[in-house]
Amino acid sequence: MRGDDLLSIADGQTQRSQLDPTALVKQILQRLHWSREKASPTTGHVPVLFTSKAADMLWDTVPAALNGKQVIERASP
Repeated sequence: MRGDDLLSIADGQTQRSQLDPTALVKQILQRLHWSREKASPTTGHVPVLFTSKAADMLWDTVPAALNGKQVIERASP
């Protein structure tokens, strides 16, 4: 942590039969290296891409967000 900033770095592999811990460590170390310099956020219009997994998570949240009981209780989905 630096001040109010929080750094979270993660990586993973999806093919169980080809686990390569060395490559995984290399990717995480690369992200740590990139995190040394604080970057300013981009302003203006920024494109957003959703993977199929992210889109499923989004659509699963919509019914919960529109649930009348949760709206009355002011509960977050």
